[in-house]
Amino acid sequence: SEADWIRAALVAAGVWAPLRTRFVGGRPGCILLLLGDAFVIPCLFLAGGLAEGLSLSFAEPTGWLNDLNIIVALRVSIDVGGRNVGPALACWTVDNLGRTTYALHQWGILLASLAFMELLVCRTLASHRQQEEAIARGTFVKTDR
Repeated sequence: SEADWIRAALVAAGVWAPLRTRFVGGRPGCILLLLGDAFVIPCLFLAGGLAEGLSLSFAEPTGWLNDLNIIVALRVSIDVGGRNVGPALACWTVDNLGRTTYALHQWGILLASLAFMELLVCRTLASHRQQEEAIARGTFVKTDR
């Protein structure tokens, strides 16, 4: 399922992220840094693309959660927030706190993303899947809450 692929991409990025630390210096450290980047960045882009597609699959035809509003929210958060704040924060972290702190910071973000995925997204998907199965069986009863 989509959640399994997102989970796998986040776990793969979490496995490769520690290679970005400065535990090994010199030429081997540079190779490990490039190797870590070669795996972490594609895994994060894969997880992000799957999450965007998943959010669009739950778009409502009308109202606040329609597909156009979701696309605008995604673009604003990625383009304004991530692409403007991210590089400046990364440079400041590496210059002032070091490469190891930068790698651990990214690892913490990965763990927070994985926790968010497990606690909220997977539960929502499971609930949605149960509702679809109940509708297919004809046993779904809508309750007003």
